[in-house]
Amino acid sequence: MQFGKTSSNRITAVITIILCIIRNCHSLHVKGIWRTDDEFFHFLTKFGFQKTTPHERELTEGFIFGNVTSLGGNVSHTGIYGTLMLLPRQYFVDYYRNRTQAISDPDLACRLMFQDVEKEAYDVQCHDSGREDFMRRVPCPQGSLCPDEDNPANVIPSNQLTFAIQDINNPRFWYLSLVACMRNSSCAWQHVPWPLEMEYDLNIVNGKPNAADHNPFEYHFSFDKQDTVEIYLVCVVFYGCVLVPLQVYAACRQSLFMMLLLLLAKGWAITRMMLSRRLLLFSLWGLYSILILTLYFWNMMEVDVIEDIDEYQTWPGWLTLALRVLIMVWFLFELRNTMMYEHNTNKLHFFLHFGAASLVWFIYLPVVALIALQISPLWRYKLLLSFTYSADLLAHSFMTYMLWPERSEQYLLLAYEADLSNELDEFNEAPHVLNHSDSALLTPMYNCDTDPLKINT
Repeated sequence: MQFGKTSSNRITAVITIILCIIRNCHSLHVKGIWRTDDEFFHFLTKFGFQKTTPHERELTEGFIFGNVTSLGGNVSHTGIYGTLMLLPRQYFVDYYRNRTQAISDPDLACRLMFQDVEKEAYDVQCHDSGREDFMRRVPCPQGSLCPDEDNPANVIPSNQLTFAIQDINNPRFWYLSLVACMRNSSCAWQHVPWPLEMEYDLNIVNGKPNAADHNPFEYHFSFDKQDTVEIYLVCVVFYGCVLVPLQVYAACRQSLFMMLLLLLAKGWAITRMMLSRRLLLFSLWGLYSILILTLYFWNMMEVDVIEDIDEYQTWPGWLTLALRVLIMVWFLFELRNTMMYEHNTNKLHFFLHFGAASLVWFIYLPVVALIALQISPLWRYKLLLSFTYSADLLAHSFMTYMLWPERSEQYLLLAYEADLSNELDEFNEAPHVLNHSDSALLTPMYNCDTDPLKINT
């Protein structure tokens, strides 16, 4: 991974490396072992390659490079091989769905998967008029280039294969996979007749690896994840470094912040020290926390990579948003009850500003999630992440300002040693003595030691 020669790029690179150590960054380096008798189809990754800029072609092209070698000896001379496929979405959808035919008929699956792809894919032996460089025969011979690399100058040094992706119109998702299909002597697709075992080690980047300068926030990142490292950096600065996935940390932070808002809406430490309906409060908060963590793991494990959907387009996502709205309604109900009970001017002023800001924080996520439905998947992740962390940062900053000790002493019930004068002040301002008559307050106070018989003398 090469960084720029300027000092600013070196500083940025150091920051990126530190972040990648403490966070699960979205850089792509895939490696592993594939056995054709265990897996007919092996999905490697989905990656968004950025738009190619003609006057900065080397810095904006996409590249996949690396090695795929046999673990069972050199089998390239036998003519048996698997296929490494790199496809854009318009070809990958049908290719991916037809893989299920392999359960009953692997040869049929191969023919169906490649029936559209082979019309455009270049093959030096069977389709030299093809316009697209979609495939490589693997494994590659030990110590040499893959058979389909007919121009060694295009291969990144010390690697066996290289894909170069150019798209001057717009960024796109590309899908990389391995499949146990090959062309036979008549150029028809069939299932690999002999089990193969191979090791792959591939890098996927935006920008030519041996170019002189790279933006480290773009080079190792899918287009939909680019610029998010800066957002992560802001989160590290303002929220602190934690050695957990950022989404899990965000979920815990959001649920704890929601609990704080609910406690304040009920007047805790402002109007009253004891809370009613505590069981319901903690139950709803616990349910929300469980749902938002379920959403994170569901998105990781259950959402098919081919589906261009975000986390809030799944059933845990919709349930999370619905529960958030329900908690918001409950928040408003509790805040209204607290403000009706309270009459202190400073405290009412606090509740007014607190309620308005909290309402914005509650409602922004459902609104942004609905807007995201109309946004391209290549931009959707950035939109959701930017709004989420910007809104959370503003909300936390506002609460810090409102609860700052020099301000909060005007309305917080702080624990001091007993002071009867303060208790009398609270009693005099209590709702049940607001309508007392002035004559009652002006009634003379008599000394208990005074003889009542001498009063009228």
